[in-house]
Amino acid sequence: MAEKLVYVVVFAHPDDAEFGAGGTIRKLSAEGHRVYYMCLTKGNVGSYDRSMTPERLAETRRDEMEEAARCLGVEKVFFLGYDDSALYPSFAMRARVVRLLRTVKADIVLAMDPWLPHLTHIDHRTAAWVAIEAASNAEWHLAHYDQYSCEGLEPHPVREVQLFFTDDPNHYVDITDTIEDKVKACLCHRSQIGQGRPKGEELTRAMATTADRLRRSARELGAKCGFQYAEGFKILQLGGGHTRRVGAREG
Repeated sequence: MAEKLVYVVVFAHPDDAEFGAGGTIRKLSAEGHRVYYMCLTKGNVGSYDRSMTPERLAETRRDEMEEAARCLGVEKVFFLGYDDSALYPSFAMRARVVRLLRTVKADIVLAMDPWLPHLTHIDHRTAAWVAIEAASNAEWHLAHYDQYSCEGLEPHPVREVQLFFTDDPNHYVDITDTIEDKVKACLCHRSQIGQGRPKGEELTRAMATTADRLRRSARELGAKCGFQYAEGFKILQLGGGHTRRVGAREG
């Protein structure tokens, strides 16, 4: 029997995980692996709808995130509740991610690639770096020592980090069987389509355009690695608090 692993996807905004790795996430859950989400922000800024408020947008984004996660078979979504567009790395933030990785005994962490050229969004950079640092430190009992000394939370080694939204993949996943699940999950984020501006028939057209773009992007990547539809990742293996890039592999 194939080993069942625990995956934690760490990301900044509702919709990051689905657009970056939705086909892979659904494939993992369908294979019996446990997948958790950790969404760092409330997603309470990114809208051009002048009638929207931060509070209502945060509630909407939370509902959309939960719906999308259900589409992909995600076990649970953990919301950290930081403000959108104001995510700066801190020791306390990293500690919260480390605590989750130790609690669920994560084997693999998925996150955005912080080395992506021209990655200008502070939230994306922060979430990516915090995820990598947390994965590297989760195995050391003296890292965030209070979790061990005061709470009795055991350290736990994360095996590797898989980075999506990368222009330097060394691992490709065949998502031919799950591309439509990815599309469905992405379209759950209706308030994100067109930054919340389209309504009615215009929204329907915008969603169709988004779906076509998702399929086209996955198809173009798949053509490079022999799959009909694919997602690409940069794999970093962990050990001794350090990471190293692994050689190319497919699956």
